[in-house]
Amino acid sequence: MKWRDFWDLPAPTEVGFEDNYLRTTMFSPFGTGPTWEVDYDAAVRRLHPWRYFWMKRVVNPIYYGGCRVRRWFGEVLHWVQCMVWPSRYNFYRIDISNADPLHPNQWGYCDASEQIELACWGVLCRFAEDDVMYRPDASTEEDPDTKKMLENQTAHYDEVHELYKYWTVDRLVDAEKSEALFEVTEHCTSADEYSDAIRDWIKFDEVVLHRREEMLLRLIKIRRGLWS
Repeated sequence: MKWRDFWDLPAPTEVGFEDNYLRTTMFSPFGTGPTWEVDYDAAVRRLHPWRYFWMKRVVNPIYYGGCRVRRWFGEVLHWVQCMVWPSRYNFYRIDISNADPLHPNQWGYCDASEQIELACWGVLCRFAEDDVMYRPDASTEEDPDTKKMLENQTAHYDEVHELYKYWTVDRLVDAEKSEALFEVTEHCTSADEYSDAIRDWIKFDEVVLHRREEMLLRLIKIRRGLWS
């Protein structure tokens, strides 16, 4: 018995499979050929029962339990670095930390692409929630120039609140629908059904992404009017 046998399970070729590249049921539920989760697991359990027990019931719980503990301490330390220490980690403590209602109270690292989007929407949310704008009534105005100006202000007010509603309400509805469509893929009973469900989910997410880009561009277009 080799030292590796105490800390690892045998490779697929060591238990009778043709190669070490097996498919997974998660990413190819209706594919053909042996899988890691079913075929490999059963072969190891049958040919190496004590080694299987040792790895699954002793080594793995200790290892992954230690990983969870290390991760917890790491997250606590990272939170302190981001929220308390005046260091290079402290770059996300601005209003955008609560700009996304899908992921409130964010902290830590954030890609530049996300920072740009969250900053824009965070400013809009603060502007709309502070209620620094008012909706003028142009219906009783007689002067044509003043009437046109008030109508433009009304349209601008409506656009601000429509964008605010999209970011805080409509987008959450889209996220719930996307999640529901993905859950359908997890309960398919045939390859054709799975293919159709995946296609519907991807197609809907593409529509959501296109709308998200469109709304951000609409926000940029009205930015010069966000003043009080």
